[in-house]
Amino acid sequence: MDFLKQSFSWRTFSPKFFASLSSLWIVLKPIHELLKLEAGWFEYLGLLFLSIIVTIIWNWPRSIIKHRFNHNDLTVRIIKGDILNAETNIVIGFSDTFDTEIGRIIKTKSLQGQFQQQVFNGDVAELNEQLDRLLLPEQKYAISDPDKTVGKQQRFPIGTTLTLDYGKRYFFLTYTMMGNDLACIPTSAENIVLALFKLWDCTGRNAQNDSIAVPVIATDAARSGLSRTTIIKLIVLTFYAAHSTKTVAKGLDIYVHPKDIEHVDFNSVKAFLTGL
Repeated sequence: MDFLKQSFSWRTFSPKFFASLSSLWIVLKPIHELLKLEAGWFEYLGLLFLSIIVTIIWNWPRSIIKHRFNHNDLTVRIIKGDILNAETNIVIGFSDTFDTEIGRIIKTKSLQGQFQQQVFNGDVAELNEQLDRLLLPEQKYAISDPDKTVGKQQRFPIGTTLTLDYGKRYFFLTYTMMGNDLACIPTSAENIVLALFKLWDCTGRNAQNDSIAVPVIATDAARSGLSRTTIIKLIVLTFYAAHSTKTVAKGLDIYVHPKDIEHVDFNSVKAFLTGL
């Protein structure tokens, strides 16, 4: 199991093992003395074996990490799965040009590519029509780039967020720039944080008090240089901070694609959530 290979380490196993051993000893010792049983090597080995089993169960990674902040009634979940199957509001990342051409510009296997195939059945014209309609109020912020000769030439600010109702409610978020060579320009941590805060501002107005599903953005084509674990923490931290001033959404679901599981330190994520 991919989760186990990534999460099972002496760094996390050892403290939990000794905690399990101590807890079992505290519970079993009075019972042992009450029944006046003699302790031998067999009993001690049994205690060690039972402690190992308890630790493995305790340390066993889950398909869902769930944490609730009781003081603000906010729930955050880290989910292994395909975000397009989420039943809540879904965030889809775009570049600043909102390019949609599959093949030369947008990779078929990317989240945007999968979204276009599954939700729009590959109908780029229909998606472009929806984008043109949604971008009308944003035209005053757009800058035309004549040096970009392939695809769309209008560039919109990082953090531009569009809301589309198309079966489900989708939020299109720009967090990276499309280069004139059709490769995404590596984005920065500052741009990611800026984009996320603008996303939360938009979801606060349009999420209809439902949860929001977010992918681990800026890791592949965007090449932020940040680990997936760090990106997850940034998503949580900005959501938590934005939620402290107003309701951003009912809850936050961060989706980690199964192929990326081994690249996420889930124990670090859990410790981070607990520390907030």
